[in-house]
Amino acid sequence: YHVGINTILQNQRMREADLINMVMGEYEDLVDATKSRYPSTPRIQLSEVFPLGPSKKWTVSTRARLNAVIGKINRLLTVLAANDERVSIIRHLGITSDNGVHARDGLHLNEKGIDIFTLGLSSSLADSHFLHNTYAFNSYSRNTYSHW
Repeated sequence: YHVGINTILQNQRMREADLINMVMGEYEDLVDATKSRYPSTPRIQLSEVFPLGPSKKWTVSTRARLNAVIGKINRLLTVLAANDERVSIIRHLGITSDNGVHARDGLHLNEKGIDIFTLGLSSSLADSHFLHNTYAFNSYSRNTYSHW
């Protein structure tokens, strides 16, 4: 699944901890709904939130602030996966905020970004071991992200 950025942009004026709680709640709801609807599924793969690229839609400082929130969410996703053996994270290390992978709107990916994204998805799905996180940045507890 890939969620998060629309919630972040629509609620960017929200207090950071509340925004992180909201997005993580979306991810948790997806995991819970998937487990409920498909109880025998062995693996639930969640996609990290892409960082925002340059755009005339936001200032440099706004982009930096929102990308910091995105970084915190992505770290919490790692914690979520570390605490649930059925959940794994698809990381997009080749998609950064300033490496020319975004369309002019700074939100969507351009052709190069889509290629990197597709390669990451393909690799993740083909990997028989999947991406297991063997560490956690902090102990995970549902709806308690204010420490970030």
